[in-house]
Amino acid sequence: MKHLDCFHLEASIKHYVEEKLSYSYLQQYIDSPQIDEDRISFLLLPFTKEKELDDEEVIRLISTVMLIQIGLDTHEKVTNSPKDSLKERQLTVLAGVYFSGQYYKILSELENVSLITLLAQAIKTVNESKISLYKNEFLNVQQIMDSVKTIESAVINSFLEHYGNTQWQELVREILFLQRLVHEERKLEQGVITPLLPSLNTALSAGEASPPLPVLQKQKLGRVFTGYILESRDRISKMMRSESFDGQFIEGRILSLLEQTRPYTKIFAEEG
Repeated sequence: MKHLDCFHLEASIKHYVEEKLSYSYLQQYIDSPQIDEDRISFLLLPFTKEKELDDEEVIRLISTVMLIQIGLDTHEKVTNSPKDSLKERQLTVLAGVYFSGQYYKILSELENVSLITLLAQAIKTVNESKISLYKNEFLNVQQIMDSVKTIESAVINSFLEHYGNTQWQELVREILFLQRLVHEERKLEQGVITPLLPSLNTALSAGEASPPLPVLQKQKLGRVFTGYILESRDRISKMMRSESFDGQFIEGRILSLLEQTRPYTKIFAEEG
């Protein structure tokens, strides 16, 4: 598939998803979900060479996976913060259910049983990982980071598996993990307590009574994120240099992400 075709499909998928997410009442109270264009690019990988499906079916398939991810991500935005009203929290939960309902409707129309099975298993895996994370069941930071990788990539990688593109799974898993770490580090700098931080707080306490998050040193968590960001960047760079890597139209996106995270090398050197 030519680059122009890929970019055209990306735009069409984004527009289709936006239409499915449009609900005027919800938009009055909660922020519109962000549509990750990088994820759309990764989902297009099975169709970049010989495309057996027509554009309309590709758009519907990928839009379904994007709606699944957005539904899962929306539920994660529910907080116990007093800044958010009960109504806002309830509507955020309902929004996640509404978005999920949209992809169930599309899946039922596609009648692709094998894909539905894989996606259902991925959803189950993500939800189980989130429960373990939020219940502080992981014993150390590495287990938490492995869980984050699963949460971020399970849905997309099930789609790639269905279409026989397993060679991309590890790279996609690492890129999505890196994106999540950058997001978490930015929220930390802003003083926002994300659902991930309490688990990290407990793990960093090494079995002792974990201190309240407000008194947890920001620098300590910052070093954890920076260290994992650097390791992830290195792994992605090595995969891109391997002979089996055929970047196609996503190479520019990957290089852009690596460029965005380059300053972390300097930060780590200064703090170390």
